[in-house]
Amino acid sequence: MNNSKKPKTTSQIKKTNNSVWLGTTKSITLAILFAFGIRAFIAEAVYIPSGSMLPTLEIDDRLLVEKLTGKFQKYQHRDMVVFEPSQKNIDLSQNICPINKNDNFIKRVIAVPGDIISIETKKSENKILQGLAINGKIIEENYLKESNFQFPVNQLPMKLANDEYFVMGDNRNNSCDGRVIGTIKHDQIIGKAVFRFWPINQVGNPYN
Repeated sequence: MNNSKKPKTTSQIKKTNNSVWLGTTKSITLAILFAFGIRAFIAEAVYIPSGSMLPTLEIDDRLLVEKLTGKFQKYQHRDMVVFEPSQKNIDLSQNICPINKNDNFIKRVIAVPGDIISIETKKSENKILQGLAINGKIIEENYLKESNFQFPVNQLPMKLANDEYFVMGDNRNNSCDGRVIGTIKHDQIIGKAVFRFWPINQVGNPYN
């Protein structure tokens, strides 16, 4: 009994090669579409180009930004969000810290839709303290690089509209933020920072 296989013809070899090529092409195409789908709708990686979020985020940190939260609910106080500037933001920035439409920013949410921002004073342990307040209550900001910073008092008090957020950098004395560019709209926000994957010694929750 002869179990030897007949050699494939040239046409059979071409057909097999074409099938392998088509299968590989489909796999690559699906992988690319899947990657673009994730980036467009679920999450994307970003890097930190400046020191405006020091000491929380350092220059060249890499973060994962998730995009699903904003599709179903409002962002919260203290969230770190990546957003695109509007033309209004760009116009307001020109005389102080010029930005352009291709810049994306990461800042911390200080006030959410409906909040009232003001400067308030309170007495604590025989001391008179003055600080940034949301809805009449001075907020604690243990993430700040420096606790003393300028806030144009002519902007306050400020009440946010139903789709507005007020954002600021943690490095208040070196940050082009809401004090200059004004408020941002919900649909300007790309997503919320949820995970730091670089540098290796800082991998984990960026809020810790």
